[in-house]
Amino acid sequence: MTSVIRTERGKTVVVNYDMQLPRPYDNRWMLQGTGGVYSEQRNALYLVGKSPQYHQWEPFPPYEQQYMHRLWAKGGAGDHGGVDGIMLRDFLEAVRSKQALPIDVHDSVTMSAVVALSASRSRRE
Repeated sequence: MTSVIRTERGKTVVVNYDMQLPRPYDNRWMLQGTGGVYSEQRNALYLVGKSPQYHQWEPFPPYEQQYMHRLWAKGGAGDHGGVDGIMLRDFLEAVRSKQALPIDVHDSVTMSAVVALSASRSRRE
């Protein structure tokens, strides 16, 4: 199932949801925008105007520190490459300090609804 989402700022997000087909585990993570593309499977990227060869993947590790987000720099633990630990830590820090949660209930429902809405649509077709 493929869902196409348009954000408030006019960006397009494409989500491919496939949990049923028989195949080895593979997230197939890819982030792509007008300035470049990153592929988790290849651990590589291409940046418009920066990559040395036109349309050629280059290794991600040399860029990793330069583009490291502050949340990843703090480190994480647990499944999914550490993101579970990061989210849990940030949630607990917000609750302990009585600050706003990192993701509010509206964003949480929006992110979670894509799968349920996609699955219910595919059953109707």
